[in-house]
Amino acid sequence: MNPFCNCVQSDEKLFDPIWLTLEPQKVNTFFRPILQENESHKINSVLYESDQKFNLEIFRDRLQNLFFWYYHQVYRVKGYIQADDGTVYLVQTTGQEVFITIPKNKIKTKTQLVVIGKELKLKTVERIFNYAIVIK
Repeated sequence: MNPFCNCVQSDEKLFDPIWLTLEPQKVNTFFRPILQENESHKINSVLYESDQKFNLEIFRDRLQNLFFWYYHQVYRVKGYIQADDGTVYLVQTTGQEVFITIPKNKIKTKTQLVVIGKELKLKTVERIFNYAIVIK
């Protein structure tokens, strides 16, 4: 859930679409975090890239571990991974569900993953994913 969105309580079918155009302070909300002007949301993304090939099963395991170990920091992972057989797979996560599929259109030829979360460090992501690289 987005803690910065407007939340409106309404009875069924009584939602007025005009509420979507109102300024946040004019909408009756039941949850709105209070941020100080000098506070930032600390949400960022890191781009993990590699020309190496990956063991798909180890990668899937490492990705699931990423969500287990850093559940409070990692929100989403999306991109492409090149498996050890040369196949490029589409990687998408929703919540803690991991989907690795063959894309309809082969766009990428190397591994590129965007990890979105809170106060993420590329070194941490590299340490976790590099474990799945196939060493020749």
